[in-house]
Amino acid sequence: MVQAPRWKHVVAPLLAGSSLLTLGAAQSIGGPLVAPRFPFASPSCDSSAALRDEASRGGVWYELAERIDGRGFLAGYALHVGRLGGQEVVIDELAGEAFAAGPFDGTVLYGSDDGTVSEVRTVNGTDGCRERLFVTHELVRSATLDPARRYLYYHAVDRSDRADRGIWRRSLEPDGSSEQVLPGLTEDERLGGFGPTFSTALRWSTDGSELVVQSCGAVDCRTRVLDHGTGAVETYDERGVGALLGVTDREIVAYAACPGLPCAVVSLQRGAGDASTLVDAAVTAVVADSGGSPSLVYEPPGRHGAVSVIDLSDRKPRVLIAAPPGNHRLHPGSGRGTAVAEVPDGWWPLTTEGGFRATGDEQPRLLRLSDGSIVGTEGVTR
Repeated sequence: MVQAPRWKHVVAPLLAGSSLLTLGAAQSIGGPLVAPRFPFASPSCDSSAALRDEASRGGVWYELAERIDGRGFLAGYALHVGRLGGQEVVIDELAGEAFAAGPFDGTVLYGSDDGTVSEVRTVNGTDGCRERLFVTHELVRSATLDPARRYLYYHAVDRSDRADRGIWRRSLEPDGSSEQVLPGLTEDERLGGFGPTFSTALRWSTDGSELVVQSCGAVDCRTRVLDHGTGAVETYDERGVGALLGVTDREIVAYAACPGLPCAVVSLQRGAGDASTLVDAAVTAVVADSGGSPSLVYEPPGRHGAVSVIDLSDRKPRVLIAAPPGNHRLHPGSGRGTAVAEVPDGWWPLTTEGGFRATGDEQPRLLRLSDGSIVGTEGVTR
């Protein structure tokens, strides 16, 4: 019997079940508002269990697109959610402070701040059912869900001076409270050597056992890795390391610190912190499972649409495809892209400028990382 592949989102690695130890004393954070867990639930939330089960089988995507006002200024974001090869199910207009994460088994996590409170919600990728998880006076900048879907992890900053409030864990039980699991960066850490910190991203290691927190300045990034089982924290603050691509049990893979693409891809050996160059230049790079082990998948410069792969276990490079069909290119991962989809293990999306919302011949395709086969999104068993 052929087992249907598990699906995972193409920016954050697959989550695996594990529990996180409580780190430090529990604290309140900025007076969370008293609110029921799901006050925004639409009627379809109670009547579409079959559709939501279908969404959990994979193929859900989202795109966080900028909304520009008549003067050319950023007015906020539009969150688009749908199924690969299908129609969008929801478009939600968000404020200028907004984020999205996932999908997590067909569910997209997203948040928005209106200048007074931050709200964190989920939306189902098949029927558009929206549910509110959390409301707080603190400014929530990014968030993710734990592997068992019992906790919300989020990064908060002070609303008045943007001081880093650290990483927090909140139970998704109706009476859940928040507790800090990683302290905020000090003023010296936020500025020293890196310049002002502009973004803090929450990711998971490739096996789902560790929460990865990356804080970036203009080009350089600091990475902290939190072990679920022991609570130990590893910190990597070497200069020259940029946006994260993936974390395995042996190494941290990231773009080099550079202002744009193409960019080199570097590896930091965990424990030692020694950096080495994996690829001298890549137009787009991702870390993905290419058949049982993590691999670096990338598009070399000067070879429009070509895709190469390096198995991170043996470092052997190979050309996967010389050219994709039509205008399709390797879909970006990490913080370089604002559109994310769930695809089966061992596959990665090829997209055009239209992204996951494209129609006709421009619709996304799926690339099998073991042999370079390319199929439509309907050609893979879910």
